[in-house]
Amino acid sequence: MDSNVEDKVSILPIVGIRGMGKTTLAQFAFNHEKIQKYFLLKMWVHVCVSHDEVDMEKAIVRKILESARNKKVPFYVKMDLLLDDIRKEIYGKKYLLVLDNLRIMDPESWFDLRRVLHYLQDGARGSKILVTTRSEELVADITTMCTVKPYYLRGLDERHSWYLFKRMAFKNGQEPNNKGIVNIGIKEIVRKCEGVPLIIRTIGRLSYFKNSETKLLPFVNNELSRIRLNEEASIATLKLIYDQLPGHLKLCFAYTSLFPKNYEIDKSTLINLWIAQGFIKPSNEDECLEDAGHEYFVDLISRFFFEKVTTDWSGEVTSFKMNDLMYDLAIFIAVRLKMGTRHIWGTPHRGTRHFNIPFNPLRTLILSASDSICEPWGMTEFECDAFISSFKTLRALKFQGRDTVILPSSSFWKLNSLRYLDLSGMYSMKKLPDSITSLQNLQTLKLCNCHWLEEWPRDFSRLFNLRLLDINGCWKLTYMPRGLGQLTKLRSLSDFLVSPLDSDLNMHSAGLNELNGLNYLRGDLQIRNLGCGKDDAKDYKAANLKAKQKIRSLKLYWDDSFGLRDDADAEIKLKGFKPPPNLRRLELIGYKGAEFPSWLSSLSNLVEFQLSKCEKLKHLPPLSKLPSLKRLFLKYLDDIEYIMDDSEYIMSDRDYTIFGHGLKIFPSLEELQVYYCPNLKGWWRKEPLLASLFPCLSELSVAGCTVLDSMPMFPHLEKELVLSNASWKPMQQTLMNMSIFASSSFVPLSKLKRLRLRRIEDLQILPEKGLQNLTSLVSLQIFHCHRLKSLSQGIQYLTGLQELEINHCDKLDLGCHDEAGMGWQGLKSLLSLDFVGLPKLVHLPLGLQHVTTLHKFQISSCCMLRALPVWICKWTSLQQFEISNCPSLISLPKEMRLLKSLKVLTIRKQCPKLLPGASPRRERIGPRLNTSINWTWIGPPSCRKK
Repeated sequence: MDSNVEDKVSILPIVGIRGMGKTTLAQFAFNHEKIQKYFLLKMWVHVCVSHDEVDMEKAIVRKILESARNKKVPFYVKMDLLLDDIRKEIYGKKYLLVLDNLRIMDPESWFDLRRVLHYLQDGARGSKILVTTRSEELVADITTMCTVKPYYLRGLDERHSWYLFKRMAFKNGQEPNNKGIVNIGIKEIVRKCEGVPLIIRTIGRLSYFKNSETKLLPFVNNELSRIRLNEEASIATLKLIYDQLPGHLKLCFAYTSLFPKNYEIDKSTLINLWIAQGFIKPSNEDECLEDAGHEYFVDLISRFFFEKVTTDWSGEVTSFKMNDLMYDLAIFIAVRLKMGTRHIWGTPHRGTRHFNIPFNPLRTLILSASDSICEPWGMTEFECDAFISSFKTLRALKFQGRDTVILPSSSFWKLNSLRYLDLSGMYSMKKLPDSITSLQNLQTLKLCNCHWLEEWPRDFSRLFNLRLLDINGCWKLTYMPRGLGQLTKLRSLSDFLVSPLDSDLNMHSAGLNELNGLNYLRGDLQIRNLGCGKDDAKDYKAANLKAKQKIRSLKLYWDDSFGLRDDADAEIKLKGFKPPPNLRRLELIGYKGAEFPSWLSSLSNLVEFQLSKCEKLKHLPPLSKLPSLKRLFLKYLDDIEYIMDDSEYIMSDRDYTIFGHGLKIFPSLEELQVYYCPNLKGWWRKEPLLASLFPCLSELSVAGCTVLDSMPMFPHLEKELVLSNASWKPMQQTLMNMSIFASSSFVPLSKLKRLRLRRIEDLQILPEKGLQNLTSLVSLQIFHCHRLKSLSQGIQYLTGLQELEINHCDKLDLGCHDEAGMGWQGLKSLLSLDFVGLPKLVHLPLGLQHVTTLHKFQISSCCMLRALPVWICKWTSLQQFEISNCPSLISLPKEMRLLKSLKVLTIRKQCPKLLPGASPRRERIGPRLNTSINWTWIGPPSCRKK
């Protein structure tokens, strides 16, 4: 971020050998708080062009555009359109682009790269391109295009190397009391790692699993003593580490070479592929394959062979990637094991008749197709049948495409060894071929997003080895196949669909009672179309949910789309749906009862609960004493008046024994959302005494609760408070009561970081006293508060505020009550300020001249604003300035030329007096405007800057 760099867009290479931490350093910079504020646009591209993308130039441009928009760009988009879109995305913006792992193999690729870099010169001055690479030749070429000196990443010194090793190898990062372990030569091994972090981490973690001198000594003497570290030998060094893996992990790791480089691999998919290949060996006869596979995965993560990417609601890893060096190691091992001839990931193109696939014994075949292919692979049904049926030893088969019409209809019966079948994304498929049920060894069947699938094959119960069935996104499917209950090995079932009562398929559908014997189900389960089927209360009880101890999340949906009758037995039926006591997440949508069964209050492990669209519900279930509940979502509950009933906080003898006089209400709750409960009056009928209320609450959102008239004190509300379509009264009381606690350590809302106020119709002025203790507030948004007249002098106390947005507040007069003086001067940390839709704004408040920290200022739809003040030159830190839809604004002051930090000045549509006529001239903005500014006029073509 050196302001002295003269290049408009500068390129900074980070150079180092594999495993040195180039990508980690780039990620640290990319995610740093200062970088977030400095750059308007951030893009990250891993420069790994797949084999089917022969045009490197187009591939990189497409990936840059995908990162800028945060969405996929189809392969078929032409290059000129991609370039136009890139220019639109970056024009006038100060951006940061990371090109990670850039390697140029030939002169033509280098020529392509130079052209790509040329396209990126339309950004604002100060834009940066950060390149990570191993190639010093590439760096020599890049430095001819920029003036920034490359950063050569060297290894850790001896002290830091030993520190990193200790953290990986020894418990709590402390050297063991047994000095013999340290004295056997381990420090010499660490020195031989030459400071390469990846090697040190991996060897350290491997040493952790050899935690005795007896185990560690031969490992050090026989294996680690052979470490020779340089660019060519790093794979060989990791091969030594791979050789120390337990035998059951070696094949599992090598199998990941099947996936493309830098691919985000779904954990569940990988484990089920391992199971299909027979790689998983349970440690005992009682351990199921999925649990063993999970342990394998955790083991490889802990040894740094995998790196986690995403986690789910419970914090469990759901997907991961592999470091480039580890991926190259997997390829190296796979080649030695000749796995590439048995496990294929292919991408056939339109018109392909003869796809080059090795002869049997093929074990894995994943056929992918790009978005542009309507009839993948150009095969007839006969050719597709012949093609698939030729692989009789196949264990895993995945068709990956869109709008697939052709599916082998009769060849599946020949695939006797098939254990994994993924047909996800076959949008046009309406029925599964009957031949699928002949796959009696099939363990995994994935049908995600087969939107038009309506019918199951006959004799589905023949798939008696099935362990996973995923039909998420099959919206046309309305029933489950009869005989599902016979698939007692089933471990994962994404959805169970209750067949509508008047369906023609009732005779072929499974009832809820078929869930009875599926007691090995685990993970997430959702049951849909409840209340509209033939099942009665005894069928609900027969589902035997309480016996399914491994279910983590349960979603129950009552559906009105089938002409649902009034379900008079809803309460009795739900009582029979008692879930297992270990349930961690429960969601009820459309429940037709007025009360809840008693089992809800016994779910002591429940972490998240969501309740929505329950029309008859007048009282919420007793939730306040659930010890583990962290997230609570209440939505569209029309008749609810209070969050808690009086009986919830009447302490029993047991409560007194546990809590004494310190009963905690919602003891673990961290996030609460209450949306569109129009009759909600308060949190309780009578405020509980001698109780700690919401002691851990950090996020609160209230929307559409127009009669809510009170709020409890929130001592720990820290992350965010959102009020939308609600009354200001409860917030007013909370803010005014804060003065009572000013001298104590308990000050409500004193830790709050973000406050969002939207459509608060009775808000007229922010209370001055109420704002005094909001000293931790970082962001304040006020949107569509149409009766707001004044911010008050209280804003002077918001000394930590960094972002202020005021949007469409029709009556707000920022000049009244002398706000232009003391109030604005207190905003000593403000970085971003937006005034949008303020018809009473005639001039900027005078006090804003003292807000010299401002980086970004936007003013839009302020129809009475006639001029900007000359004191605007005091905004010496201003970098981005945007004006739009200000029809009365005549000119910009000439003093704007003094804004030395200003990088982007954007004037959008509907500013006719500012730039009149067909040929607007820069002089209209002000004489000698700083020529380094990216000046942009966005409006009709006839009025754009020449």
